[in-house]
Amino acid sequence: MTAIEFLKENPIDLLITDICMPFADGLELSKYIYENRPDTRVIILSGYNEFEYAKMAVKYQVMEYVLKPVTVAELSEILLRVKETLSREKNKKESLKKLAGAYHKNLPIIRTRYLNQIIEGINKEQSESEIRGKLRELDVNIQGSYFKTAIVIVENAEEFLKLTPEAKKDLPPFILFNILEEMAEKEENLIVFQDINNNTVILSGDNTEEGQIKRLTHIYEKCRTMVENFFGLGITFGIGNKVTSLSKLINPMKAHILLWNTGFYTEATGFLTYVISAGWTWLKTWISARILKNWFLR
Repeated sequence: MTAIEFLKENPIDLLITDICMPFADGLELSKYIYENRPDTRVIILSGYNEFEYAKMAVKYQVMEYVLKPVTVAELSEILLRVKETLSREKNKKESLKKLAGAYHKNLPIIRTRYLNQIIEGINKEQSESEIRGKLRELDVNIQGSYFKTAIVIVENAEEFLKLTPEAKKDLPPFILFNILEEMAEKEENLIVFQDINNNTVILSGDNTEEGQIKRLTHIYEKCRTMVENFFGLGITFGIGNKVTSLSKLINPMKAHILLWNTGFYTEATGFLTYVISAGWTWLKTWISARILKNWFLR
């Protein structure tokens, strides 16, 4: 078995090779390791004090190029130095692995924080491409010509908590979030997260506004049925205006949206609000800026 055949099947930490050997010389081995085993370090022993050999050794990231003859003391010193380097590299890799694990473990928290920063306007200085790049990094893939945010607030929580005294007050919002999160996993261009007040926010992308409304309507009906039938809870579902870029998204609670526990509402133009009731009836309600302002401040 040649050295290269052995290396194909057996990863090693350190290779000590002569510059001249049968089948494959030290530089050929160094090249193979450089291209296929980047974690392996190489020491070359050579009787050739020529620049071209040293140049090739540098190219293939040989750790030590040692000219013969070499004493036991000299080789021992070199090996101790290499050992220290390998130990530092190993500790660094272990630290990075731990950090990567911690990042992956906390990814939902990091993702939620960043999505809230977007809708709260904290990252206004970021370009659209920077936002999309960061979202991809956080495993969020939202595509489309139009984007909308919808806020979903749990209702009848006090009645639920009276009937379930052992439950904590944060349980109803979590139930709602959990149901919508599971529904979102089956959808494309849609993600669910919680805002700073534990309200559930839906971010969706689509190529048409009609497609967005249709999908959000379906989600509303399905979610409302589940929380009512299984938990006796109600929901308020408010939809923000469409935007053409993620950088223009805002929290629906700040977008002059009127919320009502019989359905969901979305501002169309000015203060004309369209209402989808539980009976799928389209209603139109004119509301003034003062009424909206007072409603949000109470």
